Amino acid sequence: MKQSICILDDYLPAERFAEFMNTNELLNRNNLKHMLTKEEEWGDKDLLRFVKSVYEKNDFLISGFTSHEFFLKYCEESPFVPDIVVFDWDINGQTDESKANLIEVLESLHCFIAIFTNADKENEVTGVIQSPEFKDYTGRLILIKKNEADCVEKLIQIIEERIESNFSLKFGKMLINKSNESINKALVELGNATVNQIEDYFKITNDSKKDLIDFLGERYKFHLKSLDYKGLDTPLNEGNDTNSELVKRIWNYRLYLSLNDIQDNTVRKGDIIEKKHQLYLIISADCDLSFFWNKNFGQLNLIPLHKISKGNESLKSKLTLTKSAGDLKKNFTQSSLTNKINEISEGPFILPFIRRNGSFENYLCFPKEIEHITVNHPEISKDNLKKIALKYSSLEDINLICSISEPFLTPLISHLLNTIYGYGTPDYPKIVKDTIMNDSKPLFE
Repeated sequence: MKQSICILDDYLPAERFAEFMNTNELLNRNNLKHMLTKEEEWGDKDLLRFVKSVYEKNDFLISGFTSHEFFLKYCEESPFVPDIVVFDWDINGQTDESKANLIEVLESLHCFIAIFTNADKENEVTGVIQSPEFKDYTGRLILIKKNEADCVEKLIQIIEERIESNFSLKFGKMLINKSNESINKALVELGNATVNQIEDYFKITNDSKKDLIDFLGERYKFHLKSLDYKGLDTPLNEGNDTNSELVKRIWNYRLYLSLNDIQDNTVRKGDIIEKKHQLYLIISADCDLSFFWNKNFGQLNLIPLHKISKGNESLKSKLTLTKSAGDLKKNFTQSSLTNKINEISEGPFILPFIRRNGSFENYLCFPKEIEHITVNHPEISKDNLKKIALKYSSLEDINLICSISEPFLTPLISHLLNTIYGYGTPDYPKIVKDTIMNDSKPLFE
Protein backbone atom coordinates (compact mmCIF):
# COMPACT_ATOMS: atom_id res chain seq x y z
CA MET A 1 0.00 0.00 0.00
CA LYS A 2 1.59 3.26 -1.13
CA GLN A 3 1.99 6.18 1.26
CA SER A 4 0.87 9.61 0.08
CA ILE A 5 2.71 12.93 -0.18
CA CYS A 6 0.90 16.26 -0.47
CA ILE A 7 2.84 19.40 -1.41
CA LEU A 8 1.65 22.80 -0.19
CA ASP A 9 3.56 25.40 -2.20
CA ASP A 10 2.52 28.41 -4.24
CA TYR A 11 5.41 27.72 -6.62
CA LEU A 12 3.50 24.79 -8.09
CA PRO A 13 2.89 26.39 -11.54
CA ALA A 14 -0.79 25.46 -11.77
CA GLU A 15 -1.81 28.92 -12.97
CA ARG A 16 0.29 28.38 -16.11
CA PHE A 17 -2.03 25.48 -16.97
CA ALA A 18 -5.34 27.08 -15.98
CA GLU A 19 -7.16 25.55 -18.95
CA PHE A 20 -6.39 22.08 -17.61
CA MET A 21 -6.70 22.48 -13.83
CA ASN A 22 -8.17 24.66 -11.07
CA THR A 23 -5.44 26.32 -9.01
CA ASN A 24 -7.75 26.49 -5.97
CA GLU A 25 -8.43 22.76 -5.89
CA LEU A 26 -6.51 19.53 -5.37
CA LEU A 27 -3.73 19.05 -7.93
CA ASN A 28 -3.59 15.30 -8.53
CA ARG A 29 -0.86 13.11 -9.98
CA ASN A 30 -1.99 13.73 -13.55
CA ASN A 31 -2.00 17.49 -12.97
CA LEU A 32 1.55 17.32 -11.65
CA LYS A 33 2.59 15.14 -14.59
CA HIS A 34 1.21 17.80 -16.94
CA MET A 35 3.19 20.51 -15.15
CA LEU A 36 6.38 18.48 -15.52
CA THR A 37 6.06 18.62 -19.30
CA LYS A 38 7.11 22.29 -19.18
CA GLU A 39 9.97 22.55 -16.71
CA GLU A 40 10.68 26.12 -17.79
CA GLU A 41 7.41 27.19 -16.11
CA TRP A 42 8.70 26.22 -12.65
CA GLY A 43 10.01 29.18 -10.70
CA ASP A 44 11.37 26.96 -7.90
CA LYS A 45 13.91 24.49 -9.24
CA ASP A 46 14.27 22.61 -5.94
CA LEU A 47 10.53 22.05 -5.84
CA LEU A 48 10.69 20.89 -9.47
CA ARG A 49 13.47 18.41 -8.65
CA PHE A 50 11.51 17.06 -5.69
CA VAL A 51 8.26 16.58 -7.62
CA LYS A 52 10.13 15.02 -10.54
CA SER A 53 12.05 12.62 -8.28
CA VAL A 54 8.95 11.48 -6.38
CA TYR A 55 6.97 11.09 -9.61
CA GLU A 56 9.68 9.04 -11.31
CA LYS A 57 10.29 6.79 -8.28
CA ASN A 58 6.56 5.97 -8.26
CA ASP A 59 6.76 4.85 -4.63
CA PHE A 60 4.21 7.40 -3.42
CA LEU A 61 0.81 8.80 -4.24
CA ILE A 62 1.52 12.47 -4.92
CA SER A 63 -0.73 15.53 -4.91
CA GLY A 64 -0.54 19.22 -4.13
CA PHE A 65 -2.17 22.56 -3.34
CA THR A 66 -1.00 26.10 -3.99
CA SER A 67 -2.18 27.23 -0.54
CA HIS A 68 -2.34 25.93 3.02
CA GLU A 69 -5.92 27.16 3.23
CA PHE A 70 -7.05 25.32 0.07
CA PHE A 71 -5.58 22.15 1.59
CA LEU A 72 -7.29 22.62 4.98
CA LYS A 73 -10.64 23.36 3.35
CA TYR A 74 -10.34 20.25 1.16
CA CYS A 75 -9.47 18.05 4.17
CA GLU A 76 -12.47 19.43 6.07
CA GLU A 77 -14.86 18.64 3.22
CA SER A 78 -13.51 15.23 2.16
CA PRO A 79 -11.80 12.22 3.78
CA PHE A 80 -8.31 13.25 2.60
CA VAL A 81 -5.45 12.27 4.93
CA PRO A 82 -1.96 12.37 3.36
CA ASP A 83 0.86 10.66 5.22
CA ILE A 84 3.45 13.33 4.40
CA VAL A 85 2.87 17.05 3.96
CA VAL A 86 5.64 19.08 2.32
CA PHE A 87 4.94 22.53 3.70
CA ASP A 88 6.25 25.76 2.18
CA TRP A 89 6.40 28.43 4.89
CA ASP A 90 6.16 31.53 2.74
CA ILE A 91 2.95 31.40 0.68
CA ASN A 92 1.55 34.63 -0.70
CA GLY A 93 -2.05 35.81 -0.38
CA GLN A 94 -3.14 33.76 2.65
CA THR A 95 -5.58 35.00 5.27
CA ASP A 96 -3.89 33.22 8.21
CA GLU A 97 -0.20 33.12 8.97
CA SER A 98 1.76 29.91 8.38
CA LYS A 99 2.13 29.21 12.11
CA ALA A 100 -1.64 29.03 12.62
CA ASN A 101 -2.05 26.81 9.55
CA LEU A 102 0.73 24.52 10.72
CA ILE A 103 -0.90 24.09 14.13
CA GLU A 104 -4.23 23.28 12.49
CA VAL A 105 -2.66 20.58 10.31
CA LEU A 106 -0.81 19.03 13.26
CA GLU A 107 -3.93 18.98 15.45
CA SER A 108 -6.29 17.55 12.84
CA LEU A 109 -4.15 15.07 10.85
CA HIS A 110 -1.62 12.40 11.81
CA CYS A 111 0.79 13.32 8.98
CA PHE A 112 4.52 14.02 9.21
CA ILE A 113 5.33 17.56 8.08
CA ALA A 114 8.50 18.51 6.26
CA ILE A 115 8.82 22.28 6.12
CA PHE A 116 10.58 22.75 2.78
CA THR A 117 11.18 26.44 2.39
CA ASN A 118 13.75 29.07 1.40
CA ALA A 119 16.85 29.42 3.59
CA ASP A 120 16.02 33.03 4.49
CA LYS A 121 13.10 31.72 6.58
CA GLU A 122 15.30 29.41 8.69
CA ASN A 123 15.47 31.57 11.84
CA GLU A 124 11.75 32.38 11.78
CA VAL A 125 10.68 28.77 11.27
CA THR A 126 13.16 27.39 13.81
CA GLY A 127 11.93 29.83 16.44
CA VAL A 128 8.33 28.80 15.83
CA ILE A 129 8.74 25.00 15.83
CA GLN A 130 11.01 25.07 18.89
CA SER A 131 8.51 27.12 20.90
CA PRO A 132 6.51 25.52 23.79
CA GLU A 133 3.37 25.59 21.62
CA PHE A 134 4.89 22.90 19.39
CA LYS A 135 6.36 20.76 22.18
CA ASP A 136 3.95 17.88 21.56
CA TYR A 137 4.73 17.77 17.84
CA THR A 138 8.53 17.82 17.69
CA GLY A 139 8.66 14.23 16.41
CA ARG A 140 6.41 15.12 13.48
CA LEU A 141 8.25 18.18 12.19
CA ILE A 142 11.47 18.75 10.28
CA LEU A 143 12.89 21.80 8.52
CA ILE A 144 14.69 21.31 5.20
CA LYS A 145 16.13 24.42 3.56
CA LYS A 146 15.80 24.90 -0.16
CA ASN A 147 18.73 26.24 -2.18
CA GLU A 148 21.15 23.65 -0.79
CA ALA A 149 22.77 21.24 -3.23
CA ASP A 150 21.42 18.02 -1.69
CA CYS A 151 18.17 19.37 -0.19
CA VAL A 152 15.90 17.20 -2.38
CA GLU A 153 17.83 13.99 -1.70
CA LYS A 154 17.87 14.83 2.01
CA LEU A 155 14.11 15.44 2.04
CA ILE A 156 13.33 12.14 0.29
CA GLN A 157 15.67 10.24 2.60
CA ILE A 158 14.03 11.69 5.73
CA ILE A 159 10.56 10.90 4.39
CA GLU A 160 11.51 7.26 3.72
CA GLU A 161 13.11 6.89 7.16
CA ARG A 162 10.11 8.33 8.97
CA ILE A 163 7.67 6.10 7.11
CA GLU A 164 9.61 3.05 8.22
CA SER A 165 10.02 4.08 11.87
CA ASN A 166 6.90 6.08 12.75
CA PHE A 167 3.86 4.08 13.87
CA SER A 168 1.19 6.42 12.49
CA LEU A 169 2.89 6.62 9.09
CA LYS A 170 3.62 2.90 8.86
CA PHE A 171 0.16 1.70 9.86
CA GLY A 172 -2.07 4.77 9.52
CA LYS A 173 -3.45 4.23 6.02
CA MET A 174 -4.02 0.54 6.68
CA LEU A 175 -5.90 1.28 9.92
CA ILE A 176 -8.02 4.00 8.31
CA ASN A 177 -8.95 1.76 5.36
CA LYS A 178 -9.82 -1.17 7.62
CA SER A 179 -11.88 1.10 9.87
CA ASN A 180 -13.87 2.36 6.90
CA GLU A 181 -14.33 -1.22 5.67
CA SER A 182 -15.70 -2.39 9.03
CA ILE A 183 -18.17 0.49 9.30
CA ASN A 184 -19.28 0.05 5.68
CA LYS A 185 -19.90 -3.65 6.23
CA ALA A 186 -22.02 -2.92 9.31
CA LEU A 187 -24.02 -0.32 7.41
CA VAL A 188 -24.61 -2.82 4.57
CA GLU A 189 -25.97 -5.36 7.05
CA LEU A 190 -28.21 -2.71 8.64
CA GLY A 191 -29.16 -1.14 5.33
CA ASN A 192 -32.80 -2.26 5.32
CA ALA A 193 -33.55 -1.08 8.85
CA THR A 194 -35.33 2.14 9.72
CA VAL A 195 -34.20 4.37 12.57
CA ASN A 196 -37.15 3.17 14.69
CA GLN A 197 -36.30 -0.48 14.03
CA ILE A 198 -32.69 0.04 15.12
CA GLU A 199 -33.98 1.79 18.23
CA ASP A 200 -36.29 -1.17 19.05
CA TYR A 201 -34.15 -4.11 17.93
CA PHE A 202 -30.86 -3.05 19.52
CA LYS A 203 -32.24 -2.17 22.92
CA ILE A 204 -30.60 -4.56 25.37
CA THR A 205 -30.19 -2.12 28.22
CA ASN A 206 -32.13 1.11 28.68
CA ASP A 207 -29.57 2.92 26.50
CA SER A 208 -30.10 2.15 22.81
CA LYS A 209 -27.27 4.45 21.81
CA LYS A 210 -24.79 2.56 24.01
CA ASP A 211 -26.04 -0.81 22.75
CA LEU A 212 -25.53 0.24 19.14
CA ILE A 213 -22.06 1.60 19.88
CA ASP A 214 -21.10 -1.64 21.66
CA PHE A 215 -22.29 -3.63 18.65
CA LEU A 216 -20.33 -1.50 16.15
CA GLY A 217 -17.28 -1.48 18.42
CA GLU A 218 -17.07 -5.28 18.56
CA ARG A 219 -17.20 -5.53 14.74
CA TYR A 220 -14.62 -2.78 14.48
CA LYS A 221 -12.21 -4.64 16.76
CA PHE A 222 -12.78 -7.88 14.85
CA HIS A 223 -11.78 -6.24 11.55
CA LEU A 224 -8.68 -4.61 13.05
CA LYS A 225 -7.46 -7.98 14.32
CA SER A 226 -7.13 -9.21 10.74
CA LEU A 227 -4.47 -6.63 9.85
CA ASP A 228 -0.83 -7.56 9.36
CA TYR A 229 0.99 -5.68 12.10
CA LYS A 230 4.44 -6.66 10.91
CA GLY A 231 6.97 -4.86 13.03
CA LEU A 232 4.93 -4.92 16.25
CA ASP A 233 5.74 -8.56 17.05
CA THR A 234 9.39 -7.98 17.98
CA PRO A 235 10.52 -8.71 21.57
CA LEU A 236 10.09 -5.90 24.05
CA ASN A 237 13.20 -3.81 24.53
CA GLU A 238 12.27 -2.04 27.73
CA GLY A 239 14.62 0.57 29.11
CA ASN A 240 16.14 1.70 25.81
CA ASP A 241 15.18 4.78 23.81
CA THR A 242 13.07 6.06 26.73
CA ASN A 243 11.14 9.27 26.18
CA SER A 244 9.28 9.87 29.45
CA GLU A 245 7.09 12.66 28.03
CA LEU A 246 6.00 10.43 25.15
CA VAL A 247 5.29 7.59 27.62
CA LYS A 248 3.03 9.93 29.60
CA ARG A 249 1.28 11.22 26.48
CA ILE A 250 0.61 7.73 25.06
CA TRP A 251 -0.60 6.30 28.35
CA ASN A 252 -2.77 9.32 29.04
CA TYR A 253 -4.43 8.66 25.70
CA ARG A 254 -4.76 4.95 26.49
CA LEU A 255 -6.14 5.33 30.02
CA TYR A 256 -8.50 8.27 29.60
CA LEU A 257 -11.12 9.69 27.29
CA SER A 258 -10.61 13.40 26.85
CA LEU A 259 -13.17 16.19 26.70
CA ASN A 260 -13.04 15.99 22.89
CA ASP A 261 -14.29 12.38 23.11
CA ILE A 262 -17.11 13.14 25.59
CA GLN A 263 -19.62 15.52 24.10
CA ASP A 264 -23.10 14.56 25.26
CA ASN A 265 -23.07 16.19 28.76
CA THR A 266 -23.89 12.86 30.48
CA VAL A 267 -22.35 12.03 33.88
CA ARG A 268 -20.79 8.54 33.86
CA LYS A 269 -19.07 6.11 36.17
CA GLY A 270 -15.32 6.60 35.82
CA ASP A 271 -15.52 10.33 35.13
CA ILE A 272 -12.83 12.41 36.78
CA ILE A 273 -14.17 15.78 37.82
CA GLU A 274 -12.91 18.95 39.48
CA LYS A 275 -14.78 20.75 42.26
CA LYS A 276 -13.14 23.75 43.95
CA HIS A 277 -9.65 22.71 42.76
CA GLN A 278 -10.10 19.16 44.11
CA LEU A 279 -10.30 16.17 41.75
CA TYR A 280 -12.75 13.31 42.32
CA LEU A 281 -13.51 9.96 40.69
CA ILE A 282 -17.23 9.21 40.18
CA ILE A 283 -18.08 5.65 41.23
CA SER A 284 -21.91 5.64 41.06
CA ALA A 285 -23.14 2.93 38.68
CA ASP A 286 -24.20 3.96 35.18
CA CYS A 287 -27.58 2.29 35.62
CA ASP A 288 -28.17 4.47 38.69
CA LEU A 289 -26.93 7.61 36.98
CA SER A 290 -29.37 6.95 34.11
CA PHE A 291 -32.31 7.34 36.54
CA PHE A 292 -30.43 9.46 39.02
CA TRP A 293 -33.14 10.96 41.23
CA ASN A 294 -35.29 7.82 41.14
CA LYS A 295 -32.46 5.42 42.06
CA ASN A 296 -29.85 7.53 43.87
CA PHE A 297 -32.20 10.08 45.46
CA GLY A 298 -29.88 12.85 44.32
CA GLN A 299 -26.71 11.40 45.89
CA LEU A 300 -23.57 11.22 43.69
CA ASN A 301 -20.89 8.88 45.05
CA LEU A 302 -17.27 9.79 44.48
CA ILE A 303 -13.76 9.40 45.83
CA PRO A 304 -11.20 12.22 46.19
CA LEU A 305 -7.90 12.08 44.29
CA HIS A 306 -4.70 13.30 45.94
CA LYS A 307 -1.98 14.82 43.78
CA ILE A 308 1.39 13.10 44.18
CA SER A 309 3.71 16.09 44.36
CA LYS A 310 6.30 17.73 46.53
CA GLY A 311 4.63 19.83 49.18
CA ASN A 312 1.43 17.77 49.50
CA GLU A 313 1.83 17.37 53.24
CA SER A 314 -1.72 16.10 53.71
CA LEU A 315 -1.06 13.10 51.46
CA LYS A 316 2.39 12.51 52.94
CA SER A 317 0.84 12.49 56.43
CA LYS A 318 -1.66 9.78 55.43
CA LEU A 319 1.03 7.57 53.91
CA THR A 320 3.44 7.89 56.83
CA LEU A 321 0.97 7.04 59.61
CA THR A 322 2.53 3.58 59.98
CA LYS A 323 5.45 3.75 57.50
CA SER A 324 8.56 5.85 57.31
CA ALA A 325 9.00 8.23 54.37
CA GLY A 326 12.37 6.62 53.68
CA ASP A 327 10.89 3.14 53.25
CA LEU A 328 8.11 4.46 51.00
CA LYS A 329 10.51 6.44 48.83
CA LYS A 330 12.58 3.36 47.97
CA ASN A 331 9.83 1.50 46.15
CA PHE A 332 6.67 3.59 45.71
CA THR A 333 5.20 2.25 42.47
CA GLN A 334 2.39 0.08 41.11
CA SER A 335 2.54 -2.56 38.36
CA SER A 336 -1.10 -2.03 37.29
CA LEU A 337 -4.11 0.03 38.35
CA THR A 338 -5.42 -2.73 40.62
CA ASN A 339 -2.24 -4.31 41.96
CA LYS A 340 -0.95 -3.44 45.40
CA ILE A 341 1.26 -0.38 45.64
CA ASN A 342 4.57 -1.52 47.08
CA GLU A 343 5.11 -0.72 50.76
CA ILE A 344 1.51 0.25 51.62
CA SER A 345 -1.61 -1.76 52.39
CA GLU A 346 -3.92 -3.15 49.72
CA GLY A 347 -6.60 -0.95 48.23
CA PRO A 348 -5.11 2.45 47.29
CA PHE A 349 -4.21 2.94 43.64
CA ILE A 350 -2.48 5.49 41.46
CA LEU A 351 -4.18 7.20 38.52
CA PRO A 352 -1.15 8.29 36.48
CA PHE A 353 -0.64 10.91 33.79
CA ILE A 354 -3.84 12.94 34.10
CA ARG A 355 -3.37 15.97 31.87
CA ARG A 356 -3.59 19.20 33.84
CA ASN A 357 -2.55 22.66 32.70
CA GLY A 358 -0.29 21.38 29.93
CA SER A 359 1.50 18.72 32.00
CA PHE A 360 0.81 15.17 33.22
CA GLU A 361 0.13 14.59 36.92
CA ASN A 362 -0.20 11.46 39.09
CA TYR A 363 -2.93 11.07 41.70
CA LEU A 364 -3.40 8.63 44.60
CA CYS A 365 -6.84 7.33 45.50
CA PHE A 366 -7.94 5.74 48.79
CA PRO A 367 -11.14 3.74 48.11
CA LYS A 368 -12.30 3.95 51.72
CA GLU A 369 -12.49 7.74 51.52
CA ILE A 370 -15.81 7.46 49.68
CA GLU A 371 -17.86 10.67 49.76
CA HIS A 372 -21.09 11.91 48.26
CA ILE A 373 -22.58 15.18 47.13
CA THR A 374 -26.27 16.04 46.96
CA VAL A 375 -27.46 17.27 43.56
CA ASN A 376 -30.52 19.47 43.48
CA HIS A 377 -33.18 18.21 41.11
CA PRO A 378 -34.59 20.26 38.23
CA GLU A 379 -38.06 21.70 38.68
CA ILE A 380 -40.03 19.21 36.58
CA SER A 381 -42.88 16.79 37.23
CA LYS A 382 -42.25 13.71 39.36
CA ASP A 383 -43.01 11.41 36.42
CA ASN A 384 -40.37 13.12 34.30
CA LEU A 385 -37.86 13.41 37.16
CA LYS A 386 -37.75 9.67 37.75
CA LYS A 387 -36.87 9.04 34.09
CA ILE A 388 -33.96 11.41 33.56
CA ALA A 389 -30.21 10.88 33.77
CA LEU A 390 -27.77 13.11 35.60
CA LYS A 391 -26.21 15.73 33.31
CA TYR A 392 -23.28 18.03 33.95
CA SER A 393 -25.61 20.95 33.43
CA SER A 394 -27.21 19.97 36.79
CA LEU A 395 -23.88 20.08 38.65
CA GLU A 396 -22.82 23.47 39.97
CA ASP A 397 -19.12 24.46 39.98
CA ILE A 398 -18.04 21.05 38.67
CA ASN A 399 -15.90 20.51 35.57
CA LEU A 400 -15.30 17.25 33.73
CA ILE A 401 -11.56 16.60 33.31
CA CYS A 402 -11.57 13.19 31.59
CA SER A 403 -13.03 9.70 31.95
CA ILE A 404 -11.28 6.37 32.55
CA SER A 405 -11.61 4.12 29.51
CA GLU A 406 -11.97 0.38 29.15
CA PRO A 407 -10.44 -2.15 29.63
CA PHE A 408 -9.28 -0.34 32.78
CA LEU A 409 -12.52 1.07 34.19
CA THR A 410 -14.52 -2.08 35.01
CA PRO A 411 -11.75 -3.95 36.92
CA LEU A 412 -10.75 -0.72 38.67
CA ILE A 413 -14.29 -0.10 39.96
CA SER A 414 -14.54 -3.77 40.99
CA HIS A 415 -11.25 -3.47 42.88
CA LEU A 416 -12.44 -0.27 44.51
CA LEU A 417 -15.74 -1.76 45.68
CA ASN A 418 -14.06 -4.95 46.93
CA THR A 419 -11.73 -2.77 48.99
CA ILE A 420 -14.68 -0.93 50.51
CA TYR A 421 -16.53 -4.17 51.27
CA GLY A 422 -13.39 -5.68 52.80
CA TYR A 423 -14.00 -9.22 51.52
CA GLY A 424 -11.36 -11.67 52.72
CA THR A 425 -10.64 -14.43 55.21
CA PRO A 426 -8.42 -14.49 58.30
CA ASP A 427 -4.73 -15.36 57.79
CA TYR A 428 -3.63 -18.84 58.81
CA PRO A 429 -1.49 -19.11 61.91
CA LYS A 430 2.20 -19.79 61.20
CA ILE A 431 1.95 -23.46 62.13
CA VAL A 432 -0.82 -24.01 59.55
CA LYS A 433 1.16 -22.25 56.81
CA ASP A 434 4.28 -24.28 57.66
CA THR A 435 2.33 -27.54 57.67
CA ILE A 436 0.82 -26.84 54.22
CA MET A 437 4.26 -25.94 52.85
CA ASN A 438 5.91 -29.08 54.28
CA ASP A 439 3.13 -31.34 53.00
CA SER A 440 3.54 -29.84 49.53
CA LYS A 441 7.29 -30.34 49.24
CA PRO A 442 7.12 -34.01 48.05
CA LEU A 443 5.42 -32.82 44.86
CA PHE A 444 8.64 -31.15 43.74
CA GLU A 445 11.10 -33.92 44.71
